[in-house]
Amino acid sequence: MKNFNASASIFGWHFQINVAIFFMLNEIQNIDSVRVEGKDEDIEFNLKTGNKIFIQAKSKSDLGIDKKALEKFSEGLKTLIYASNNKSYERLYFVTNYPNPIGGQQSHYYMFMGGNYIERQFLELPESSIKRALKKIKEIEKSENLKFDIDNFRIVVMPFDGNIKSTRERIIESKLKDFLTRISMKESYAREILEIWQSDLFFNASDKDTNINLSKRQLMWPVISICCNLRESDKVVIDYEEELGLDKEEVELIISRYEDFINRQTERFDFATKVIGDFSVHRKSHNRREKNINYFVLKNWNSYVDAIFTDSMDAELLETLIKIILFKILNNKQVINEMITEVNL
Repeated sequence: MKNFNASASIFGWHFQINVAIFFMLNEIQNIDSVRVEGKDEDIEFNLKTGNKIFIQAKSKSDLGIDKKALEKFSEGLKTLIYASNNKSYERLYFVTNYPNPIGGQQSHYYMFMGGNYIERQFLELPESSIKRALKKIKEIEKSENLKFDIDNFRIVVMPFDGNIKSTRERIIESKLKDFLTRISMKESYAREILEIWQSDLFFNASDKDTNINLSKRQLMWPVISICCNLRESDKVVIDYEEELGLDKEEVELIISRYEDFINRQTERFDFATKVIGDFSVHRKSHNRREKNINYFVLKNWNSYVDAIFTDSMDAELLETLIKIILFKILNNKQVINEMITEVNL
């Protein structure tokens, strides 16, 4: 009887999207945008240099070696060879989650065993593995009448297995936690950010127009949002109730009632970076007493009326909201600045 179960296909999608996230974090300084299910390959990165990285991803849903590894390798080469002949690129990747990416005996794939992400240049593989792969490469070159660039070709094995989500995604989540640590964010946000990225990449991949990519700035917005959103445990703004001229209850009421509005403003990346830039200029031209955030907000809040203005708000409420928004952004400026540097925005 024919098997109609699609779990292996869904697993393949899951693997593909997580490979994209891992490589995005690996190449975060160099990329401009990413597309899963691109025009030419499973995963495509547009780099700041104008070149691309092409990735072909093949997976196996159960543990162990893949008896069809060489067949999958050949299938992957058939699309990679076209990608490499049609576009400017820097690297070509074949990525799997099984330890024998090109098949063969165990002695052929020991270089990919170790329980972590392992990347190898094609020409550093054992001679027996190179011969095995070159045989398939030459067959494809002949059938497609194209040349394959082995000098810029790399093979990657990335563990991705198990029925428990946290186990399956352990390598990706660990990579994301390292990234969050570098921008002074708590590791506990990793799961939330990972799920947002997975959803965004899946939605983008489902768009039939393969020219629509996700920019690095779009992908970094959730990090800014989580960093700046007003949460139950976030009492930063309430510390400034005296400076705002309101009592604690009034501040809490305004934050509660206008939380969505405040969050939308603080997550506006261009606006947040402008405020941080203005504050940096302010600090350079004022004495020590006037360099603090309180002084800057109280003296400069009205400079941002046009950027935040809404017809439905009276002047007094607008003033209070602007101050809260500025306090919020500036109290998170370290994370925002570190992220700008870390991801090269």
